[in-house]
Amino acid sequence: MSDFIIFNVANKPFAVHFSEIDEIQAAVEGTPLPFAEPWHGGVANIRGGLYTIINLRKKFNLFGQAPDSYQKIILLRQAKVALLVDDIENTASIEEADIEPVPDSTEKDIFHQAFRLDNRVIPILHVTLFLASTKTI
Repeated sequence: MSDFIIFNVANKPFAVHFSEIDEIQAAVEGTPLPFAEPWHGGVANIRGGLYTIINLRKKFNLFGQAPDSYQKIILLRQAKVALLVDDIENTASIEEADIEPVPDSTEKDIFHQAFRLDNRVIPILHVTLFLASTKTI
């Protein structure tokens, strides 16, 4: 059994494994850095640590209804990175046998696996590959 947090970005669900997360909290505004990528949300001092904020809407090129004031950040365990998401939907405990290769996707380099829940396919963010794609590790 694997445990996941399900989060939404532009009304699309994604998952990240519990073991990859240090904490989830209300979003904070980052201090912009010059010459940063468009998806870079700046840096923020969170509990004495300097975190890079990555705006997943911009990173995944997802647009739609603008998020409200309830945005969250997911603090990752592997690096001082905070993922800016629209909201946290739920948790899910998934049997290993129910995790499958992700269907065709333009982001297959960071989403290798997915699971089905409530008639939806929920891609699982591969944190190590994601961080490598952002050059934050």
